[in-house]
Amino acid sequence: MFLSIIVPAYNVENYLKKCIDSLLIQNIDDYEIIILNDCSTDATLEVAKSFNDKKIRVIDKKTNTGLSDTRNIGIEYASGEYIMFVDSDDSISENCLREIADFISIEKTDIVYLKYNLVKNGYSKKIEHFSSDSNKVYEASEFLKRELANRILPIAACFAVYKKSFLVENGLKFQVGYLHEDELWTPMCLLKAKRVGTLDCYYYNYIIRENSITQKKNKTK
Repeated sequence: MFLSIIVPAYNVENYLKKCIDSLLIQNIDDYEIIILNDCSTDATLEVAKSFNDKKIRVIDKKTNTGLSDTRNIGIEYASGEYIMFVDSDDSISENCLREIADFISIEKTDIVYLKYNLVKNGYSKKIEHFSSDSNKVYEASEFLKRELANRILPIAACFAVYKKSFLVENGLKFQVGYLHEDELWTPMCLLKAKRVGTLDCYYYNYIIRENSITQKKNKTK
């Protein structure tokens, strides 16, 4: 299998259907969607189970352990050669997986960074969150130095695709108990990677909600 899409879900009954619908509107078949319900107290689990598609696997966790641990569990369950993380209140662009698959089939990189759309109050803005040229392959150390020299680094785990064997062999996991865990995850991955790709594809729709984790004012964690 080419790709596993990991979708942690907690109390997102109003958003999950749109997210999963976007994952199903793709022009490849060789992928799976793993929805991990993190002990939601609303109808999230019922929404997850309502889809009648063989690509979808629903895992109902028995203990609420947060986003980082849920993503780690998703990595363990993943059957795909590559892994993508999608937050359950976001979406991806229609038919974007073909472009990603074509690039990876040729380049076989450890990580591929992509571009995204920032969506807020109904408006969408294209975001280029890396300074390196698109549609190229870099030595990971060179890519990291280039990005830091330009005071920019693609932080969010959702804006990349990762080779599963690379993650497993290097013991790469999200640190449990912290918010903004991606700010640690991304440097760890780049320090272990050998080859990194960049793709000129605005595949991810990052939707800003006032009550999301990243918008909370208390950021002690």
